[in-house]
Amino acid sequence: MRPDLDHGYAPDEPRTHTTDTPRITAESLSVSPTRRTFLTTVALGVGAVSGCLGSNRSDDYRSVTYRHRFDRSGIGSAVYDGGVELGSWEAHELDVEFKISSGSRAAAQSVDGGQDDFANAEIAAVLSLIDAGAPLTILAQETTPMGGVITLRETGISSWTDLAGVEVGRFPWGVTGQLAEAAITSEGGDPNAVEWRNVEPGAHIQLLLEGAIDGAVAYYPQAVTRLELAGHETQVLPLGTVLDHLGNALITRQEIVDEHPEVVERFVRGWLDAHDTFISRTDDVIDVHRDLVPNFDETVEREVLPLILASRIAPETDLESGMGWTPIERMTNTLDILEQIDMLSSADTPETYFTNRFIEESQDRAIDIAERYAQTLEQDYDIEPTAV
Repeated sequence: MRPDLDHGYAPDEPRTHTTDTPRITAESLSVSPTRRTFLTTVALGVGAVSGCLGSNRSDDYRSVTYRHRFDRSGIGSAVYDGGVELGSWEAHELDVEFKISSGSRAAAQSVDGGQDDFANAEIAAVLSLIDAGAPLTILAQETTPMGGVITLRETGISSWTDLAGVEVGRFPWGVTGQLAEAAITSEGGDPNAVEWRNVEPGAHIQLLLEGAIDGAVAYYPQAVTRLELAGHETQVLPLGTVLDHLGNALITRQEIVDEHPEVVERFVRGWLDAHDTFISRTDDVIDVHRDLVPNFDETVEREVLPLILASRIAPETDLESGMGWTPIERMTNTLDILEQIDMLSSADTPETYFTNRFIEESQDRAIDIAERYAQTLEQDYDIEPTAV
C-alpha cells in the first residue's frame, strides 16, 4: 500500500545529504520546507474553481464528490469503495462519486478550490490550509495515525532514544519526519543526533533489508507485514503512541455546512453506514475493492486488516461519543505539536477547526458502530481496539 506521502507541506531550499548508498538520495529531492513557501503554494491554488455545492447546487441536487487522499492501492480505501457500491450513501438519497488523488494536500485543496465537496486528508494538511485562510471544516476523524519508525529487530532499536547515532530514512516531503523529531524530543532524546537520510518513496523496505538504513519513518502496517512474511522480525516505534495527535479527517467547505447542512447530514450518515458495512460485510467490501485495485495483494491486505479496522476507532472517545468524534483535548494537543514543528504560525482556538454537530445528530448510530468495531476486533481478530 502506498502511504500518504503529502501532508500539506511544500519544499523549499534544497540541501545536500551524502551517503554511501546512492539509492537513498541520488534521485531524491532533499528539502527544507518553510511556512512561507507553503503559503505561496496555497495562495496559487485557493479559489481556482468555483464551488460545486456552494455555487451550482439546486435544492434537489443529490450528487456529491468525495476525494480520497491517495490512489487505490490497498485496503485502506476499501471502506469508501464498498460504501459507494453497496449503497451506503444511496440509502440517504445521495449519489457519491469517489475519486482518488496524489496526497492529502491535493485532496484538501480540491475541496477548498471547489472541485470536490468532501475529502479525507491528513490533519496536518488540513490545518495548514485553514491556517493559510482556506474555509475548510473538519466533520469527523477518519483514522488514527499509523506512522512510525520501522526497524528490523536485529538492530536492537527498541526506544526513541536508541535512534541516536543510527541512520533513519524519511521521505523528502510530508510531516512524518518532523513528527518523528518531535517524538524523539518528547522522549528525552536529541533528533540532531540521528543520521537522517532522505529516501525514495517505496524504497524504504528494500533499504532496510540491505542494511543501508537502520530505520524508516513511514506508514507501517503493510511494510511490517511484508517484512515479516519474508521472515524478518520487526520493531515499530509508533508516532501516535508518543504524540497522541490526530490523523486523517473527513472535511468539507464551511459554505456547504452553512448553506446546505442537509447535504452534510446525509453525507455523514452515509459515511457512518459505509463504516458499518466495512465491519459487518467485510468480505463483500473486499470483493468490491479487489476489482478496483491493480495487483491487489490479498494475503498482505488480509493480514493487515485487523490494524486497519482498529485504526477506524479511538475507543476512549468513540465508545462514549460516537465514531468520528473529534475530542477537543486531542485537537489541542495536535495544534500544539504542529506549532512546535512550525507547521502552523499561531493556532486559533480548537473549536475553530472542526464541528461535532453532524456526528451528534447521529450519535446513537455512531456509538453503535464503534461498539461493533470494538467487539469484532476482540472476538474475531483477537486484538484490542487500542492496538493502533
